[in-house]
Amino acid sequence: MKKDPRTDEQLYDVVRAFTRLRKERERERERDGDALRPEDEPHKRERDGDVLRPEDEPHKRASQEAGAQLYSRYFTRLRGFFINKVADGSRCDDLTHQTFKKILYELDNMTGPSFSGFLFGVAYNELRSDYRKAARQRTMEDIDEHPVASIGTGVSTLFARRSEEQRLVAALRQIPIKYQLVFEMYYWQDMTAEQIAALRGIPLGTVRGQIRLAKQALAAKLELVRDSFGACKEAFRSLAQWARELRSQLDPARDPPRGTH
Repeated sequence: MKKDPRTDEQLYDVVRAFTRLRKERERERERDGDALRPEDEPHKRERDGDVLRPEDEPHKRASQEAGAQLYSRYFTRLRGFFINKVADGSRCDDLTHQTFKKILYELDNMTGPSFSGFLFGVAYNELRSDYRKAARQRTMEDIDEHPVASIGTGVSTLFARRSEEQRLVAALRQIPIKYQLVFEMYYWQDMTAEQIAALRGIPLGTVRGQIRLAKQALAAKLELVRDSFGACKEAFRSLAQWARELRSQLDPARDPPRGTH
């Protein structure tokens, strides 16, 4: 795909504008339907297809192009966000596509100044919703305090091919969800503590504390000497390199989710 010079936020402005236009057309359709007489019903059914008008086509194409650019930029990162937190690759793909569908076809009001932060905020909410469904079956109340492994979502082994990777993946799934999420956002998604705080709606100091506690919890699960996170980084040849290796195994060549455009 040819690289678009526009920023993420500029591209999403195009998507949002069309989403609002389509919603307005749907409201117009509903108003027209309320005004119909019973004898008009057959004609109403004939035109119950696309709510758009011919003059809306350029806006539709522009939105599709902008959405495809955003999808191309963020598919790998978003899929990486889900992959160590769900049972298998298919569920990971489901959540990835659900998030993109909501972003590209349903929501029309971006919260915060950054599209990236907004996208991962929606992804975080989708993940928590998925966890809540699983947790309700196990009568868990505060899912943030439980490890992913205890919720019973299984584990994706798509990218944990070497023994050291398997150890780290397993350890991440055995610490509380709130620590796993903040750890992976910080070290894998390259998000700053400030961005994570804005995304999760919690104080910056809390995020920094959770990053520190996540390191300690991981060191304990990995049985590192003196709970040294430095030993963890040395054992796995740095988290940055680990993240790059995992990303390289994700396939970015996927089709965008289909919506109602």
